[in-house]
Amino acid sequence: MKKILFAILLVGIITFTNTQAQNIGIGTNTPNASALLDVSSTNKGILFPRMSTAQRNDIISPATGLIILNTDDLCTDMFDGSNWIKTCGLRKGDSAFLPVVYWAEKAFFPAGRVGGVGFSIGNKGYFGTGFDYYFLKKDFWEFDLSSNVWVQKAEYGGGITKDAVGFSIGSKGYVGTGFKGSYKDDFWEYDPSTNTWEEKANFGGGMRVDAVGFSIGNKGYIGTGYDGSYKNDFWEYDPINDVWLQKTNFGGVGRRSAVGFFIDNKGYIGTGFDGSYKNDFWEYNPLNNSWIARTSLQVGRENAVGFSIGSKGYIGTGFNGTYKSDFWEFNPSTNAWEEKPYVSTLPYNISKAFSDAVGFSIGNRGYIVTGSDDQIFNIYFFEYNGNVIPPKVASYSSGPPLLPQGNISDGIWTKTSLNVVKSNFANINIVNGKLGIGTDNPFTELHVIGNILASGTVSPSDIRYKKDIRIIPNAIKKLLKLNGVYYNLRTNEFPQMGFSKTEQVGLLAQDVEKVIPNVVFTNTDGYKGIDYAKLIPLLIESIKELKKENDVQQKQIEELKKMIKKILEK
Repeated sequence: MKKILFAILLVGIITFTNTQAQNIGIGTNTPNASALLDVSSTNKGILFPRMSTAQRNDIISPATGLIILNTDDLCTDMFDGSNWIKTCGLRKGDSAFLPVVYWAEKAFFPAGRVGGVGFSIGNKGYFGTGFDYYFLKKDFWEFDLSSNVWVQKAEYGGGITKDAVGFSIGSKGYVGTGFKGSYKDDFWEYDPSTNTWEEKANFGGGMRVDAVGFSIGNKGYIGTGYDGSYKNDFWEYDPINDVWLQKTNFGGVGRRSAVGFFIDNKGYIGTGFDGSYKNDFWEYNPLNNSWIARTSLQVGRENAVGFSIGSKGYIGTGFNGTYKSDFWEFNPSTNAWEEKPYVSTLPYNISKAFSDAVGFSIGNRGYIVTGSDDQIFNIYFFEYNGNVIPPKVASYSSGPPLLPQGNISDGIWTKTSLNVVKSNFANINIVNGKLGIGTDNPFTELHVIGNILASGTVSPSDIRYKKDIRIIPNAIKKLLKLNGVYYNLRTNEFPQMGFSKTEQVGLLAQDVEKVIPNVVFTNTDGYKGIDYAKLIPLLIESIKELKKENDVQQKQIEELKKMIKKILEK
């Protein structure tokens, strides 16, 4: 019986494989000439031996090129003759954490602003209007996901506007309501194929600002907002007949600056402001024209952003007395919110808190553009990838979650398209969002042990970034209290600081702090530093004060000369 089974198995193998000279093909009659074994299939794969790191390490005398699937991290490991290395894009020398990228910065929007409007059509995003601190805007732009480029399009047909509503239905975009010196109720259709705007029937609910809108199927919806009072009416737009129809009022109280989006065939509106910051969240069903309350967002706010990706909804950023960077995912099937990685810049994982931005989605990615934190009008354009799944996700005991981290415990770093967290060939480290060069414990966003050579440095100093501006008084008196000193650094006592052994010239931080405290900073270890560049404005004002005193004295001298001349002439 065993011989019969072996013969059947052998026939099966011969039947399924094809050989040509020294090439073996499985699933193909024409194995590639460069391959000893060519396996072809459209519905099956190859299974490598599967084992843990500990089991892999027990392999006796592994051959160079030996490959296994590591069940600890689901990476394939290959033995290079002396070390097991990762072939999933990661190779590193010791235990460290590699951040998983949820947020990515895309091409900056050409100009910062708040109160814009946006939507997406196909694989393009659209954004425009708003307020840039000085002027209301009417420009309108298209973002091409494939080229990562913003292209200016025809100006918004309704003219300069901020805090309007935008959504798309099929291949057309729609923008309406808003503010341009007074509240507006006009409503416009944008056709990307002709790059033209066409005015449509005015919004049925009348003039208002800070409403929300979204589309479900072939209908558009606008509700809530402010016209001197907080609104909770809700309207449906039929683009085929160009008519508005009032629907059941929004389920919550009237408000402005809420967020809205759709998931599948239902609409959602939540957060906002009615004299207090709202966190309630409501679902609209167009089939029976009804609202039901869903689980409230954990933290109330206004001027947040919202969008949907697939079967999930997202709300983040905004303002509730402080600017927010947190970001939340809503699952309609479980009626639950889950906090996701906060909005952040990469590669240093620095959170960005702001309000009054615009959100939309393209495919399985979400986007947030512009906004403000009261100091800077953002040009940031963030992309959120909600499908990233790290090999291991860190648990969060308190506070907002950082970027999830995958722990890969063996191998050697050579290259990664993500963030290099630790390197054995150059002492470059990222710790808690801070970049250290030459140090494992950076105190600030960039901490360098050693000298920095640069062709120039530029600090943001536009007047539009600043408020509460006033001239520095008594600059000379402040500078006269400071003492310039020569000194040597304690190189032996602080070897980790990489101090120079040559004689230095400068100031003492503790002395400066008593006179000009806002140019002195204190590290987490208690040691102090001085931002010498901030002393330049004091030097400028001191020179001006001296010049003014000199001018007064010169005038007095001239008057004295005239008096002496008159006396001598007598």
